[in-house]
Amino acid sequence: MKKFDEINVVPLIDVMLVLLAMVLVTATFVVQQELDVDLAKAEHGSAVQSQGERLAIVLDKTGMIRVADEVVALETLATRMATVSRETAVDVFIDQEVKFGSAVAVLDVLQGMRLPLLSVHTQPK
Repeated sequence: MKKFDEINVVPLIDVMLVLLAMVLVTATFVVQQELDVDLAKAEHGSAVQSQGERLAIVLDKTGMIRVADEVVALETLATRMATVSRETAVDVFIDQEVKFGSAVAVLDVLQGMRLPLLSVHTQPK
């Protein structure tokens, strides 16, 4: 009778990596469907390539700014974003019915912070 002193964990690691990949892919779609924002349509958009931590900023049709489901005033947006790491990808979702000036004001604050991973999301045509 042979005694088992070791457990082969390689198959377990393989299964866990596959499950992790499935969760990451699924989570991206869930976040986009959960937003109550009618994004503008654009023909020449590109897919977001960033991996890792992400932060969603939503400007809905009423003009309300939400940072990670927390309502933030335009005046305090820069203060709120100052705590965000430079490695965090910032995804901006702007409803197409928002006044242009409001959208520019939010983007101006974010652009002024020189965030390296800033992206504005649209829908494909």
